[in-house]
Amino acid sequence: MNIEYILGVIVGIVVALALAFIFFYLANKTKKRNAPCEFDERQNLVRGKGFKYGFFTLLAYDFLFACFDELTESSYCDTVAGMVIGIALALIVWGVYCIWNDAYMSMSERPLTIYLLLGGVGGLNLLCGIMRGLQGEILIEGRLTGSAANLIIGIVFAVLLAVFVTKNGIDARNAD
Repeated sequence: MNIEYILGVIVGIVVALALAFIFFYLANKTKKRNAPCEFDERQNLVRGKGFKYGFFTLLAYDFLFACFDELTESSYCDTVAGMVIGIALALIVWGVYCIWNDAYMSMSERPLTIYLLLGGVGGLNLLCGIMRGLQGEILIEGRLTGSAANLIIGIVFAVLLAVFVTKNGIDARNAD
């Protein structure tokens, strides 16, 4: 790794922490003082089930990835990209399950906050991933590299945002 890459990672972490601080500061300032972001019992049960499904998805994917990697001499991706794909699949399973079962946000949160968070984080990751793709760092010799991590995570957030918008649209239509 060269020094530019290391500095880029450090700057990225600092910017991400600064944005997270600003987001949480603004979110806490606009929330009611006595309304913590807590989930009710039903939501906690659903979230626990979602974590379980996500965990077993990751477990199955890792097993299949390792078997495929051992049985075939050439893998479709390097180890970092393969693990990020597994994490992405687990996050999608957990997120979609929680969204469909109304356990993705607490009763004190507003959908607009979730829209902004998913759209902002997903958009930034997609932008970084596209820039990496234009530089030719995502596919090297036909293999997906760890440089695809931003693109993969951006896709995860885009999927979760699409599911969240769809679910809220269905709920609004059913409420009428």
